[in-house]
Amino acid sequence: MWSSTITHLLGKGIQFSYICGTKAALDQLDIRVDSIKHDVRDAERGIFPPNIRDVELPILDEAILSEYQSTESTCMELADRMDSGYSFSYQERTRLYFTMLTFWLYMVKHHKPRFVIFQETPHSVSSFVLLGVCRKQNIPTLSFLPITVLELVLPIRDYLLGLESVLHMYNKYSEKNYQLACDEMPQYLRQYMDDLHTSYQKAMPSYLKERLEQYEYRENRVRKFLNVKFWYQKLTKFQQYGEYGKTAFRVLKTIFHRSVLKGSGVAPNNYLKRPGEPIEKSYLTGQEWKNYKKQAAEYKTRLSLIYKSYCREINFDSNYIYVPLNFQPERTSVPEAGRYSNHFLMIKMLSRFVPKGWNIVVKENPTQLLPDVGHGERGRYAYYYDDLISIDNVVLARLDMPQFELIDNSNAVATLTGTAGWEACVRGKPVLIFGHTWYQGCEGVFYCGDRAQCQNAIEKIKEGYQINEKKVYYFLYCLFKNGFRGHLNVKRFADMDSGIRSNVKHLTHIIGTEINRLQ
Repeated sequence: MWSSTITHLLGKGIQFSYICGTKAALDQLDIRVDSIKHDVRDAERGIFPPNIRDVELPILDEAILSEYQSTESTCMELADRMDSGYSFSYQERTRLYFTMLTFWLYMVKHHKPRFVIFQETPHSVSSFVLLGVCRKQNIPTLSFLPITVLELVLPIRDYLLGLESVLHMYNKYSEKNYQLACDEMPQYLRQYMDDLHTSYQKAMPSYLKERLEQYEYRENRVRKFLNVKFWYQKLTKFQQYGEYGKTAFRVLKTIFHRSVLKGSGVAPNNYLKRPGEPIEKSYLTGQEWKNYKKQAAEYKTRLSLIYKSYCREINFDSNYIYVPLNFQPERTSVPEAGRYSNHFLMIKMLSRFVPKGWNIVVKENPTQLLPDVGHGERGRYAYYYDDLISIDNVVLARLDMPQFELIDNSNAVATLTGTAGWEACVRGKPVLIFGHTWYQGCEGVFYCGDRAQCQNAIEKIKEGYQINEKKVYYFLYCLFKNGFRGHLNVKRFADMDSGIRSNVKHLTHIIGTEINRLQ
């Protein structure tokens, strides 16, 4: 998709001095010889492109390091994604960060980019360092914010600035504009809003449903494999042996690929670091990857048992703030939640400022600890839940507690940046956010960047703050008018070819417009 977008932009006379992407995507590009093409697998490991490996890089001194201190802090957290389990020490992380900082300072100085484009909010060490350099040197940037639940993609200059065009339009709210929103809102978004007022099963975000279904599918396969009655019924249907033969062949083929090929050195693309090796030379073998996933599943199973042991029944007649945890590590918490990426800080602040007698009801993300799904093991340390229950007024809710029941019986919902905040807002509950999210600025959403903002928000909620539902609906309309229907993850398209063509058209137009605006 992005190679096609770049090709279209080249056709409009826009030149690129540097392009980073997968090798397959880069090979599709026909660009001028002096443009630098950088394999993303190398970029994330601090391996420079061949044509600049022998250049003289800038020297980092105390002044430069102090200037980029906030960038460094975020990069230390982003490196969690590369840690296969205490394999990436602080010294090794700073080594990668210093490498990337010298690289991008050199690139910006020698290539003098007038504009930098990111696919979405930078959330790797390499891309985030580039964002930090652009901020300090006032180089305009553009990225794209995917809102999966709305099937929308919106352009954004910097996640710290928010969706400026959306907020500009939203601040012109009036009854007349609300009626316009009612008339022009597309049917699929109307249906989505209706679903949010029904059951959570119907309104559950697709990405969450996919992960849960993936887990259920694997669990059911194991149950069937161990079920004697299931196999007896299969084996007694002789006429279907031909089909079973095909299935058996596919199973054996899968086993071969997973066991033989992986054991011989083939592993999925990943950026995990092996212990005792520099990151630029660190590549897991297939067997090491298999061992890692096994250990990760066992670790998450142990954490899940600890979490369950701490859960308590929720008294819906009491006052409480509901805190659904973000899945981590993800872009939505690092970098978009800033210094609150550790939920502990947010919950500690809430506990301090809620009225006497109020509780903080915390529920883990339902996919965080699924044994064979995702990478949630990198987002929870071993005593994470011990830390949470050590906070006054904190109660952990069972994972099977219905999301909307917890929202509807609460006084408010607090989240870093999660979709649950938007769900609560639509259902009429005020929301406290501690990071930068796509619904920031909407009616009923209180940004709590510091203690004073948190105290003021809780005070308003205590006094019975009411949400104007019309303004919430109009905010959705503003999102729709300032973005385009699509997905950055093209696998989400029902018709992938058509979806990619539509994405390329919109991305080309938006990027071209932004670049022309700078002329």
